[in-house]
Amino acid sequence: MKFGTTPIPEQLFDLARERLLGNATSTPDEVRQHLLKHGGLWLQRTNPLPANHAIIASRVLDAVRRELVAKGQIKQFKRGLWATTKFMDAAES
Repeated sequence: MKFGTTPIPEQLFDLARERLLGNATSTPDEVRQHLLKHGGLWLQRTNPLPANHAIIASRVLDAVRRELVAKGQIKQFKRGLWATTKFMDAAES
């Protein structure tokens, strides 16, 4: 995935996966904030304008969320809240 003509570093996708799979539940804002807090160097390398970092974080979140849903690793728990399938399975038991 690219932002403009610059490839988005895979480390940002890894950070998003780590956050979505590391907690039982996650909101999109929590994941975006995690990327902004811990992925600053990679965001800066992608685009030097801080105003664009939130846009990049949102795009990374959307791509990772679609990937993990397709793999069956997360599900939407309710509007604005995503949960790992392990958590959802335990909650349904």
